[in-house]
Amino acid sequence: MSKWKAAVAACMALAGLQAAAQSAEAARIPVESFFKNPDIARPSLSPNGRFVALGVRSAATGRIQLAVMDTESMAAKVIASFTDGDVGRVDWVNDERLAFSIFNETVAPGGRPRYSGVLAVDKDGSNYRPVGGVFNVGSHDRRADYFFTTRNEWNLGDWSGTRLRRIDTRTGRDSGTIFPPGKTLVWVIDEKDEARVALTLDTHTEAALHLKNPKTDQWEKLEAFNPYERDVIYPLRLVGDKQLFVTARNGKDTLALHIYDLEKRALEPEPVVAVNGFDFNGGPIVRGGRVVGIRYTSDADSTVWLDADLKDLQKRIDGMLPGMVNLLSIPMRDGSPVALVRSYSDTDPGRFLLFNRATGKLTLLGQARKDIDPKLMGQLDLVRYKARDGLEIPAWLTLPKAGKGKKLPLVVLAHGGPWKRGGSWHWDSAAQFLASRGYAVLEPEFRGSEGYGFEHYRKGFRQWGLAMQDDLADGVRWAVQQGIADPGRICVAGAGYGGYAALMALAKDGDLFRCAFSYAAVTDLSLLFEPGWSSYSASYKAESMPVLLGEPDKDEALRSRTPLAMADRIRKPLLLAYGRNDTRVPTIHGVRLRDAVSKVNKDVEWVEYPEEGHGLTQPKHRFDYWERVEKFLATHLGK
Repeated sequence: MSKWKAAVAACMALAGLQAAAQSAEAARIPVESFFKNPDIARPSLSPNGRFVALGVRSAATGRIQLAVMDTESMAAKVIASFTDGDVGRVDWVNDERLAFSIFNETVAPGGRPRYSGVLAVDKDGSNYRPVGGVFNVGSHDRRADYFFTTRNEWNLGDWSGTRLRRIDTRTGRDSGTIFPPGKTLVWVIDEKDEARVALTLDTHTEAALHLKNPKTDQWEKLEAFNPYERDVIYPLRLVGDKQLFVTARNGKDTLALHIYDLEKRALEPEPVVAVNGFDFNGGPIVRGGRVVGIRYTSDADSTVWLDADLKDLQKRIDGMLPGMVNLLSIPMRDGSPVALVRSYSDTDPGRFLLFNRATGKLTLLGQARKDIDPKLMGQLDLVRYKARDGLEIPAWLTLPKAGKGKKLPLVVLAHGGPWKRGGSWHWDSAAQFLASRGYAVLEPEFRGSEGYGFEHYRKGFRQWGLAMQDDLADGVRWAVQQGIADPGRICVAGAGYGGYAALMALAKDGDLFRCAFSYAAVTDLSLLFEPGWSSYSASYKAESMPVLLGEPDKDEALRSRTPLAMADRIRKPLLLAYGRNDTRVPTIHGVRLRDAVSKVNKDVEWVEYPEEGHGLTQPKHRFDYWERVEKFLATHLGK
């Protein structure tokens, strides 16, 4: 061997050792680092830009507390902290007062937080008051002490719309019911703080857009449509007296951002923003009564700035933080030099910074997850493959560090819903945890997933266990053909619908998969329709589920497209987990399947979390579940 070849071989061996060392180091990152509550969450600027409100995790309790930081002195103070609840969304009512939600991130639905709802407090922690409701509506620059909340209303167990309330956050006084034009799903408040636009859903197949005429104070219907058909109009934001920003298809396949002219009572034909290959998901950024930018998500989050100064600011920040998604938040009012920056990537959970335009200084407020080293995380890419009928399926592929070019053990994660978009380009705890243990992760956006156009969504109607299921199997075959996946080491997993898909994968395509793990898996579709066995409303079961899922009385095959009916074919290792308080997918789904599968399969692991519902809300349970998953995969796919 020549000296040159020997040197190259030595370098390659060293590189291999370094990659192996990095992979081993990544594998040592504790489960807790991936699944604990974030260290910093949801910061927001006061209207004048002088203060930042943010959620911070308590080192002592792990709870999310509310803190306020002075952007000039950088001094911070915790102003709200709870032993039995976590601070959620935070909004500034005005420069002196905040409203925030408290909910149980670490106590499950079976527990009882001290208070659940919206509360208000001054920025120094004084004048605390519960104000009820669910969340704040609108983000206008108010100088008064009131704001708007909504609350879902129910009648005999069926949803009857959302009630809009205007609340004085100091006195708690409700200004009275704002009468809706029907079963209102969405309210739009104008810049004078009047309810001007409403989207109603009088039945799940009959939606309508309404405008309140300021001259008559009466609601007038503008448009009517079926939410499950192509031509839909969803209101987002009212700017001025006549520009209503909406999402609409206007005859196209994908949703785009349009303006609905309230004076002409017509949709402007040319979109404001259209995203090739994706439904528009986002909205306008309004400051001082004018639209200064548009934020939206394609494969990743992006911002189109219409204001020249803000466009230059974005370019400047991107130059300082290359390779990252950098989302800028600016004060409601002019005069402040401060901009809040959320900077993240597929490998970086994110950090929050303050940029001072006057000094050019970029100051770190903190990291979302300080225990995560981005250099050890796996790369995420949006890939596309063809299903057996020719439909193109988008999918998110995460490869472990130094995992390219290798036939890796593969975990297929099926998202829940299933009528929602599964992912985007950002750090994800489950995918990155699996990648840190050496697994490739494929997350298909199977037909029926929203976000990729109407046809992709519509092709999932009534396809549970059929074409939707085939899309997962076709993704596995693609990954094998591409040399990504070792065909002998593939596992499938999910929660909710994703759990159903994982179990059906073993039943229908057992030759492709070595194992499956799931949380809150649907195992019997007929139970979703029956009273008392699902938290779906009666009207949703009667009007929406026949469109999306089928009609059990007319479709005999619907009952057979269930893991329970095919239990004798599920003979691969299985991990089943459920929350005992789950009302969406009660544990009867799991118990019946466990008992049926155990007759032919002795490799079934069962875990039930007594305090959990339709999600793992307590960190200790998240830790337990993913530790079980780690051992399960090591046993059945190999380390």
